[in-house]
Amino acid sequence: MTPRRSQRTRWVARTSQRLTRWLVLAALLTLSGPALSRHHRGAREVPEPGKTKTAQAGWRAIEQRDFGAARQIFEALYDRAPDHQGLFELGKLSLAEGNLLLAQDYFSRYLSDPSLPSRGAKLAAKRELVESTLAQARPASGKIGLSGDRGTRVRIDGRLRGVLPLSRPLLVEPGRHTLSLQGPDARMEESVEVPVGRFVEITYSRSTSALVSSVLPAVLWLLEDDALNERQRASIERRLEDAIEAEHLSAYPRELAYRQANETSYSACLQMIPCQVRMALQVQLDLVLLARIHERNGDWQLAVEVVDAGVGAQAARQSRGCPACSLEKVGSELAKVALPLLLKTLSRPKGTLVVRSTPAGAEVRVGDRLIGRTPVERPLWVGRHELTIGSGPAGRVTQSVDIKEGLRAEIDLQLKAP
Repeated sequence: MTPRRSQRTRWVARTSQRLTRWLVLAALLTLSGPALSRHHRGAREVPEPGKTKTAQAGWRAIEQRDFGAARQIFEALYDRAPDHQGLFELGKLSLAEGNLLLAQDYFSRYLSDPSLPSRGAKLAAKRELVESTLAQARPASGKIGLSGDRGTRVRIDGRLRGVLPLSRPLLVEPGRHTLSLQGPDARMEESVEVPVGRFVEITYSRSTSALVSSVLPAVLWLLEDDALNERQRASIERRLEDAIEAEHLSAYPRELAYRQANETSYSACLQMIPCQVRMALQVQLDLVLLARIHERNGDWQLAVEVVDAGVGAQAARQSRGCPACSLEKVGSELAKVALPLLLKTLSRPKGTLVVRSTPAGAEVRVGDRLIGRTPVERPLWVGRHELTIGSGPAGRVTQSVDIKEGLRAEIDLQLKAP
């Protein structure tokens, strides 16, 4: 390349960058003024011509790979008029940045946004992108659920993520985050730790400037089906996940649990309660929800089982038919079956069994279920249980034990020396 041509190339690049910056500035000026300063009083629609022109400036910034400038534009648009379109644009921007988790967060709330129309020519193309993105395996993540004053702007690590009330919890990377809440006349900033796969529930009160957070009990949910494609399965999983979290529980993704627990056979684990319990305990979860969906000649059969991971046993089970149901109806009926079983299991009273022996290492069974080797400390449901302790040359002892709510039942045994 000649020196003159090289200089011309650099001049074109610099000019293009300057033009992009001027377009961004013009777009932001379009959004400034008295109307923008009043955005906390309620969402106002940006006039479509101006809004479209501003969005076009944002996409020109993306073409220049100036993601920071593009984010300024699309966040300003959403800040002024928080609606489904703003969530969609922020989701597309996140895809362009290569941030799948953030795109899935915006897109999941786009589908749940009450302002989203039910039909339209452009809607089908948008849903195609949204559904295909949500069908991809979710990266390691946690969730933040927020409740507080309507209209409060929510930022996480500096990025505008939503406006209260949120239609769904926010998906975030595991770890520590800076949460900023901005109202019309007050701002609060707090550091929040989000464990992998867990749901952190936060309540914010502007009047008292109080922020209360708690990590919710976690449910590992597994789905077995013989008739669903990836998008259909993802749709039902989202509906079930929403229902679980509406009851203030963490819905723990199965893919994440399998990776963390190093389980290799998903289908085998669906059939074996010890495998489900082992996986749940390795990632410190409370319950396992196994949902089975089978379709025959247009009719559906739904079966739900709940396992208490601490106790290590099945706690509840129920089946239901769903004749000629749509996929949406299947998801709704599955949630109706699952939620009462989960809540019933969580409220079932328990105590603690403690077994020690000399020598140590003796098998301990409750009924025919092996719960470990001495010394053992495990929760059990309230009531009378038959224990078998020991095996082999050291002998075997059979004993009954009464478990009472909130109390410890302790057993110390001297076994025969092997």
